[in-house]
Amino acid sequence: MSKKMEHENQSTNATHASDPSIVHDLTLEQEDVLHLALQQALNPPALPVGFRGQLLKEVLRESLLDMESRKRALDLEYAQSLRHLHRGYVRLQRDTLALILVIAFTLGACVHFALPWLHTLLTMEMMQTVTMLGATICLCVGATVCLVRYGRSS
Repeated sequence: MSKKMEHENQSTNATHASDPSIVHDLTLEQEDVLHLALQQALNPPALPVGFRGQLLKEVLRESLLDMESRKRALDLEYAQSLRHLHRGYVRLQRDTLALILVIAFTLGACVHFALPWLHTLLTMEMMQTVTMLGATICLCVGATVCLVRYGRSS
């Protein structure tokens, strides 16, 4: 009978050991004791000759490849950023030129219609009227620049 009980006990232990749903709670001390016992019972396999050197060489090679791929990615990103900045610079130049042309034509149209009106209104010579109109425009532009500058600083 004892052989039969041993066989049943072994089969029960085997099923419990292969069943992942059964979890044995071990304390830290028990885990440490088990770990030490396993270290003493099982010897690690011997490493081949030159294993550590080959490992270091492969790690170095991989890190160099990784650095090269990073460098290529950064160079590509830099080139894209440079193209984007150049497109923005060209767009800014184009917009500035368009603004200057619009202002020049608008100012020309205003002067074309304002000079005869100012000449008859003020009964001044044309040269004095142009000088006065130019001074007025300069004062208005200067005042606007000062207001914008002082408005931003405060």
